[in-house]
Amino acid sequence: MAKAQPVMVDTGNRQFPETDHLAAPFSTARRHWRYMFDGDLITANTTDQPAQSTIAEITTGTPQDLHSATNGRAIFDPGDGNSFIGSFFGTDAANETFDCECWEWRFIEEGALYIPMHLFDLTATLGTAVKANVTLGFWADTIALTTADNDMTPGPLNLELLQPGTANNHAVRFKFDYLGANFLEFKFDRLTGAGAGGVFTTV
Repeated sequence: MAKAQPVMVDTGNRQFPETDHLAAPFSTARRHWRYMFDGDLITANTTDQPAQSTIAEITTGTPQDLHSATNGRAIFDPGDGNSFIGSFFGTDAANETFDCECWEWRFIEEGALYIPMHLFDLTATLGTAVKANVTLGFWADTIALTTADNDMTPGPLNLELLQPGTANNHAVRFKFDYLGANFLEFKFDRLTGAGAGGVFTTV
């Protein structure tokens, strides 16, 4: 039996199979925000978490096993996508600040272990835009790069600070290419703030 041929649609320039013609040529999947700590705020300072030089490779389990709001370590699989977009919030007053280190974890089959690499550090300052479901919660209105291991801005990660203006009390975002890392880690130090947290998505 002869194979059925697709119905062709004449668009005026060239012909397309009918199903292709009806499909959108370009699309972007909708991505929801995800909490770094399942909605919780962390209250950790740097004394509660390991220093950069003491984070060891993992030979048993996965980096996500170290995820801990108590210790200020948000560790998660970013999922599919090319770019990471994040935003910070905290408590309990405008103009309070906190720091956040960003790390990547990658799996290596030879030895079956995960290797951590430090990427960059950010400092966030809270504005007056209210985080509605957090008591005395406010969105960060300023995010600044404080350290990048590659000593370049934006560097190979193409880090961008998506801010409509400095300290204008709007929630601001940051964006970077996570280059296919298996896990990302954000280590928080709340500094003058009572608590800190964040949301993220990947696109």
